[in-house]
Amino acid sequence: MVRILPLFAILCIFSRAVANAQAIDTVPSNISNMSARDFHRIASRTAAMDKEITGQTEKYLSRMAKKEAKLQQALGKKDSAAAKTLFSTSAQKYQNLLASLKAPAGSSSLPVLKEYLPVQDSMETALHFLSQSKDGIPGLSPAKLDAIRGAQSQVSQLEGKWQQARDVESFIKQREQQLSERLTGNGLSKNLVSLNKESFYFQQQLVEYKALLQDRDKLQAKVLSGLRNSTAFQHFMQKNSYVGRLFSLPDNYGSAVSLPGLQTKEMMQQRIALNAGSGQSGADPGPYLQQKVDDAQQQISQLKDKLRALGNPSGGGDLTMPQFSPNSQRVKSLFKRLVYSVNLQTQQSSSFFPATADLGVMVGYKLSDKAIVGVGGSYNVGLGQGITRLSYSGQGVGIRSYIDIKARGSLWLTGGLEYNYVQAFSSWHQLPGWDQWQRSALFGLSKKFKLAANKSSNMQLLFDALYKQHVPPSSPLLFRIGYSFN
Repeated sequence: MVRILPLFAILCIFSRAVANAQAIDTVPSNISNMSARDFHRIASRTAAMDKEITGQTEKYLSRMAKKEAKLQQALGKKDSAAAKTLFSTSAQKYQNLLASLKAPAGSSSLPVLKEYLPVQDSMETALHFLSQSKDGIPGLSPAKLDAIRGAQSQVSQLEGKWQQARDVESFIKQREQQLSERLTGNGLSKNLVSLNKESFYFQQQLVEYKALLQDRDKLQAKVLSGLRNSTAFQHFMQKNSYVGRLFSLPDNYGSAVSLPGLQTKEMMQQRIALNAGSGQSGADPGPYLQQKVDDAQQQISQLKDKLRALGNPSGGGDLTMPQFSPNSQRVKSLFKRLVYSVNLQTQQSSSFFPATADLGVMVGYKLSDKAIVGVGGSYNVGLGQGITRLSYSGQGVGIRSYIDIKARGSLWLTGGLEYNYVQAFSSWHQLPGWDQWQRSALFGLSKKFKLAANKSSNMQLLFDALYKQHVPPSSPLLFRIGYSFN
């Protein structure tokens, strides 16, 4: 019996080692269809995001430094001693922050956590796991292993740069608050509002970047899904992820060995029952816990409503309260500010024209939440002389420009200029010069109906100020219906 037990222990240890080795061996099969080029693409996209965040952070820092210099100059004319005291070290602080941004950053030293990004942490840990072996995990070619290590380096660099951007955000906000508290009432309100704008828009810019960082692309999702069911990766994640390193989870975490000394379920129920005031050790704490959860959910809902009213925070501190009317479109990328729309205008047949349907396609650009400008084109399709005599023909084309300005609620003021060629044609080569195109100057109202978060329909009633110049004469009023999305 004494000899059997050591043998049994050795067999258990050997079987566990074999299981772990098999778990590692099965990992490459889950991602074997990914090439080295795929990991290079992950690295390039991460590097592009790193460059974007670093560039924007440097831009806001430089602009804040210039605005502080102007504020110092303005204050110096009123109180030179106060200006020297208040701005004595600010220039050096900006230079130090700019220098740290240009230096390489990584997460190997576990930087101070300003904002935890689960997706980036999981991705960095997954790439680290795939490249952990000195000789490489079996099944990974040297080229793929080099690509994985390059991607891991870029992800680590991005994590470090994000923490630096959050440090810059904290500095800019604290500096703006400090100057506002010290200089309010000194006749420098214009300069202080300018600083407030930079602080607010930088915080909103980080909100946009955070949404991108939290959104997995297809390649990242493929890597993480391939490793999700690996026992070896799960153990590696517990030790090497940011949270694992931060809390130093023990090797026996989650096993029966780690349970002795912990409070049991019965002990916890008894403690909760006593806190609830029942005085009975066997009382059910469920109603008491449910009440507390409901109260907490209600308070969280109230806080969310307040945050929505103020704007989404980047997640790393207090909101910068804007001292102006903010433009939420300013920090969005070009493609997020574009609005695509189509509209339709029909006309009954007459002695000059058959029944027509004028189809317009436009692309707009959001100047702000209340103003959109855009350009587009139209194609006039002839429908014949009635429903019993349908025939399709090209009856004209047009070029359009427009501007929409929000008036109130769902009503918008609409205006625009159009050039239309209103004659039948069979080939684009038949279109004449601009002197033979019909001009229109339109203005009127649009009623927009929200269909979804980024989709809406609209109805337009427009007046053509140049309708009397048209040959043959056209109607002064135009009615169009449309659909837009972004």
